[in-house]
Amino acid sequence: MVTKRDFERIADIIKSNSKGNTNGSILVKKHLVQDLIDYFSEENNAFDPDRFMVACSGQNVSYLRLVDHE
Repeated sequence: MVTKRDFERIADIIKSNSKGNTNGSILVKKHLVQDLIDYFSEENNAFDPDRFMVACSGQNVSYLRLVDHE
C-alpha cells in the first residue's frame, strides 16, 4: 500500500529533478527515472529496475544503458 510518506518522497524526487523556470516545470527525465528507481529499490526488494526503465521509456534496456554512457 502506498502511504502518505511514499507520496511525499516521490514529490520530493520530482521536485529535485525540476529545472528551468521558477515553477520548476521542466523535468530531467533520465535523472528523475534513476532517482525513482533508487527509491523504489530501497522500498521493495522485488522491484525490477529494468522493467521500470522500459515502462518509462518504451526503449530496450540495453539501448538505454548505451545512451546513458554517451
